[in-house]
Amino acid sequence: MPRRCHFGTNKFKVSIWFIFREEVDFNLGMQVYQKNQYKIYRVGNGFIVHNSNYDFVSKHTHIKSFKQAKNLIYFVTNKKVPRWVSFYYLESLIRISDDKNYIKRVNKLIEVKRRKPKVKFKQWNRQIFK
Repeated sequence: MPRRCHFGTNKFKVSIWFIFREEVDFNLGMQVYQKNQYKIYRVGNGFIVHNSNYDFVSKHTHIKSFKQAKNLIYFVTNKKVPRWVSFYYLESLIRISDDKNYIKRVNKLIEVKRRKPKVKFKQWNRQIFK
C-alpha cells in the first residue's frame, strides 16, 4: 500500500511515493561529487550524502552546504573525529559511516559533550553611562 509524503519549504512542496519494504523510487537530483563509495547529491536547498555500499534509506544524511558535505566525507574516510562541530554533524558522521570503531569514537565524543556543562558569558566590567 503506497503512502504519500510531503516535504519541502513553503515555496516548494515535493511529494514522493514511498512503498513499504521496497526500494525508494525517486529522483535524488544531480550527483555533484563522488569519493570512493560516498556520493553527494544536490537536492533543493541542500545536499544529501549517501554511502552507496548500503541502501539509501539506512545510510544517508542531509547537509546544508557543499563544503560541509565534502568535509563529512573527509572525516569518515580518514577516521577523524572533529571536536568543534554540532551534535547534528556528529550524528551525520555516524549515519554514513560503516566502521564500528569509528562510530564508537563519535558516540563517546557525543556523550562527553552532553555531560559538559554550558558556560554562559557575562560582561563583568560593563559600565553604565547616563
